[in-house]
Amino acid sequence: MTMKKGDAAVEQRRLVTALVIALVLHAGVLGGLVYVQGLQPPEPEILTVSLVSLPGEGAQRPVESGAEGEPSVPDEPEVVDLSRPEPEPEPEAEKQQEPVEEPVPVTSPEPEPEPEEPSPAVEQHKQVPAESPEPERSVDTALNELQERVSRQKPTDLERALSRLQQKVKAGPPSGLYDRSSGPGRGGSGAVLSPYEQYLSQVVAIITQSWSFSGELLPRGQDIEAYVAITVIPDGDIADVTFDRRSSSMYFDETVRKALELASPLPPVPAEVATSSLRLGLIFTPRGIE
Repeated sequence: MTMKKGDAAVEQRRLVTALVIALVLHAGVLGGLVYVQGLQPPEPEILTVSLVSLPGEGAQRPVESGAEGEPSVPDEPEVVDLSRPEPEPEPEAEKQQEPVEEPVPVTSPEPEPEPEEPSPAVEQHKQVPAESPEPERSVDTALNELQERVSRQKPTDLERALSRLQQKVKAGPPSGLYDRSSGPGRGGSGAVLSPYEQYLSQVVAIITQSWSFSGELLPRGQDIEAYVAITVIPDGDIADVTFDRRSSSMYFDETVRKALELASPLPPVPAEVATSSLRLGLIFTPRGIE
């Protein structure tokens, strides 16, 4: 039975296709092996070194023959792997050195320098202490301290009266016009009044009747006195009023001036007392006229 030409051609193509596939598979397997081989690290080279002893003390011993007269096989030489790094020797532990105490040099104390005398300006500066800042205080505290200080420094009524009395004793009357121990026409210390004393008594009585004041308006605890000199002409008119020493109250002095204005004219001056104008000194106090 003969094959047809068409069947032969198909069979031939199948055979070629199978060969090509086989070649491709073999080439792939071969390429994979080569690739895997390339991935493995190369094996280190092993060098074989034989130790040879030098002639002399360490000369090579004669080769011993074996039992059958054959030379004995020498021991296999030691194989040294140069690819492996030799281990470094461990560093020896450093010996801890104990600290050596250095000797302290002994020095003799130096003499202290004599202190220099400070200048007057420096000494004055040292003596003045630095003012420390005072802490802030409230207004109420400052007012309370001020009131306490004023109350401590404020003199009492008795102290003020004594002070005025001392000043009065030291100062004395402004002039001899207010001295009642002597005067024109005085009869001495007898019981009978002189013409001067009689006329002075009349003048004091008339001025007292014209004088009025309120004690409530006077400052309390004060020794109020006003020294007033008047000039009386022979017909009795008051020609001049002079305050030789005013009191501590303006109100009191004003009442004295008004009383003298109301009392003028006074009785005429007796001829046995004075032939011309008569100068009288009167001391006005809240208790009366002296």
